[in-house]
Amino acid sequence: MNSMPSIDYYRFGKIIVNSESITSDLMILPNGHILKNWRRKKGHFLAYDDIQPIIDATPEVLIVGTGAFGLMKTDPNLIETLKAVTKNPLKLIQLRTGKAKEKYQKEIQGNKKIAACFHLTC
Repeated sequence: MNSMPSIDYYRFGKIIVNSESITSDLMILPNGHILKNWRRKKGHFLAYDDIQPIIDATPEVLIVGTGAFGLMKTDPNLIETLKAVTKNPLKLIQLRTGKAKEKYQKEIQGNKKIAACFHLTC
């Protein structure tokens, strides 16, 4: 049985995970733990330090929801940094949050170790 949370719904500023309404950015770790009120040090800029709990959990796939309009940008060095510090290959998937939610729902059906982080607004 899959222990990963299910994302039931997403719209700008709100996501429903396992029937719980959440209105702050969040991370989902591969063990199914949800970290609410996730913030990046530089607002709409995602850097390595912003996802340390995910890195520590050693996922195989990281899904990043970049916001409803895709305005959260990723450090161009993030992929290279991840390759340098992770023992196992990590597939990074970045999509607008609506599409990222759909991709997450598909990916958790497989046998890979999945993590995700979602920016809920812009």
